[in-house]
Amino acid sequence: SPSRPRVVRRGATTPSPALLVALLAALGLLEPPPWVADAQSTLTDAELDEKRIRCKPKKRPGIYGPIDSYPPATMATCGELMISELLPHDVEVVDISAHGLSETNKVVMIAERKGSLHLMNVMADSDRGNWDLNKPAMRSFKSHSCQNMNLFCDLTSVFLADDGFWVVDRHRVMSFNFSYSPDESEYLIGQVGQFNMAPSVASDLNYPTNLAFYRPLNTTNINNDIYITPFILDAKHTFVFISDTGNHRVMMYNMSAGIAGGVMDLIGQFGITGHSRANSTGLNWPHGLAVSAPAAEVSFEPVFANVFVADRKNNRLVKLNLGYQSWDEELGRPRELSLMWSGEYGGPYSGAAHLETLQDPVQVNVFRHYILVSEGLGNAVSLLKVHHSRFNEFIFVTQLLPVKGIQLTGHMSVSPMGYLWYTFQKLPSSFGVASVFLPEPLRESPPRRTIEDVTSDCHNDTWYNKDLLDNATMYIAHIGYMLNASQTNWLFPDLPGFVDIFVFNKTRCIYSCFDLELLNETVLGGGLVLCNPTAPSTTPAMLSGDTGGWSGSTDGVIRAGAAQQRPPRWLILASVAAAWAAAAAAAEAAAQKS
Repeated sequence: SPSRPRVVRRGATTPSPALLVALLAALGLLEPPPWVADAQSTLTDAELDEKRIRCKPKKRPGIYGPIDSYPPATMATCGELMISELLPHDVEVVDISAHGLSETNKVVMIAERKGSLHLMNVMADSDRGNWDLNKPAMRSFKSHSCQNMNLFCDLTSVFLADDGFWVVDRHRVMSFNFSYSPDESEYLIGQVGQFNMAPSVASDLNYPTNLAFYRPLNTTNINNDIYITPFILDAKHTFVFISDTGNHRVMMYNMSAGIAGGVMDLIGQFGITGHSRANSTGLNWPHGLAVSAPAAEVSFEPVFANVFVADRKNNRLVKLNLGYQSWDEELGRPRELSLMWSGEYGGPYSGAAHLETLQDPVQVNVFRHYILVSEGLGNAVSLLKVHHSRFNEFIFVTQLLPVKGIQLTGHMSVSPMGYLWYTFQKLPSSFGVASVFLPEPLRESPPRRTIEDVTSDCHNDTWYNKDLLDNATMYIAHIGYMLNASQTNWLFPDLPGFVDIFVFNKTRCIYSCFDLELLNETVLGGGLVLCNPTAPSTTPAMLSGDTGGWSGSTDGVIRAGAAQQRPPRWLILASVAAAWAAAAAAAEAAAQKS
C-alpha cells in the first residue's frame, strides 16, 4: 500500500495540506489520492500481516498457570494515531478512555489539553478490529474557555459509561447523558464542585484529576460468583470515587439514587482535607483511580471493593478497602461504610529501594487480577497484583516499556479483551495515542487462589479425627478458614451454595469421625494429599516451641498437626469470621425475641 505523505506543520493555525486535499476531494473538485481514499492504509502488507498475528486474540485458555513474575516486555504498538492526523494542530492528550458499548461497537474518547473531547470509533470486523481507530473523530464536544461555564476549562480526565460520559476539569466533575449516536446532543445532568472557582466549603473540589466507579452486577450479586451478604449490605449500591488532588484526598459518593437535582450524595473520604501525608493516614497529590470488585479479601472481611490510588508525589500505589470496621448489634448490621487504608507499594525511590517503587505514578487501571500503573518519570507501565492471602501486600509482576524515542505521558485505559490504549509523546514534540495487546500469558493466566495455600501441603487424617474434633474453637477456625479460602458459603443458609460447617463431623461413629473425603470434594477441589503424622520432636521441651503438640513448620503453610504455625493474619481472619458469625447469630436471636 502507498505510504501517506508526511505533513510538516509550521503553526497551530495553518491548515494541513492533507486536510485541504481531503476537503477538495469531498467537494468533488479533486480526485482523492489513494492515501485519502484509504486513510488507514499506512502499513505495508508485511507490517499489517505481522500486526494481524500479534494483535489478535489466539484464545488458548487453560494452558497457563498462575503468574507471579513475567519478563519485561516492549510495547510493540498495534494501532497508532498521531494527533496531527486527527486535529489541525499537534497538541498533548491529557486523558484517554476506552469503552465497549457492545461486542461489535467500541469507542475511545480522548481529552485534548486546553481543548475539546473527541469521540472515536474503534474498528470492528476487520484486520484492524479492536486495536485501531476510524478517522476522523465521530464527534467532538465543546471547546476550551475558563470564562464560559458551558465549555471546558483545563480538561484533566474523561470516563466513558454505557449511558454517557463523565468529565473532570478545573475544580469540577460533570456527568453527561449521551446515546453515542452521532446526531444526538449531550446533556449535563449533574456536577460536583464549582466551575473555575477555588473551594469555599470543605466539600468543594480543589483541582480534581480523576474518577472511578464501583458497580455491582445487580442488587443481589457483586459478580456471578459473589453474593451480597448481610455483612456487606451496601455492596448493592453504586459509588463514584473522585481524586480531589489539590486537597490530598479521595472523595466517595453514593450514586444509587442517581444525581438528584444535579447533586451527588457525599458519604465519605480518605485523606485529610488540605494536608498531605506520606503514611497510612493520607495522600500527597492523588491522581489516578481504579476499582476492583469483589475485594480480594471479600470472603474473610466485611470488605466488598478495593480502590487503588496513584499517590503521585509519594511515588506509591495505595490500596484502600471499601467496607466496614465493626458490627452494630442493636441494628443487626455493619456500622457506617468507610474507605479504609489497606496497603501500599512503592515510596521514596532513592537509595537501595529505588528498584522496588514507582516513579511519578499517574494513572492506574485494573485488568482481571492485575493492576496496571503508568509511570510518568519511570516511562513504563508496571503490572502488580494483590497477594492471594496477605491482602495488604502487592506482588510486582512485570513492566511494559516503550520503544526508543517514545515518552509515555501517563494516561491509559485498558479494555476487557486486554487492549491497552495509552498516550505518548514521540520525541521531540509530537503527540499521539496508541494501543498495545497485552501478552497472552497475562491475558489468559488464572489468578492464584487462597485455597492453594491449603492444598499445597499434605494433611494428616489422624489430626483431623482426633485433635480437631476435640476442640470446637479450633474446628471453627480451621474449617472456617478453608471454607472462606474456597469462597464457600457457610454463614448464610438463605443464600445459594450453603454448606453447614459441621457437616464434616460425622455422627454415630467410633473411628474416622471427620469426613475428610467430603471436605476434599466440596472445599479442596479434590486436591487433598494425605501424609503420615509428624514425628515427635526429640528437642528438649524448652526449645521445641510450645507444649500443645504443634509441629515446627516454618514455611507459613497451614497443615494438619501444625495449625498454630499459620501466619498471624490467618488466625486473625479465622477469628474475625467466627466473631462475625457469632454476632450475626446474636442479632438473629435478638430479632426473634423482639
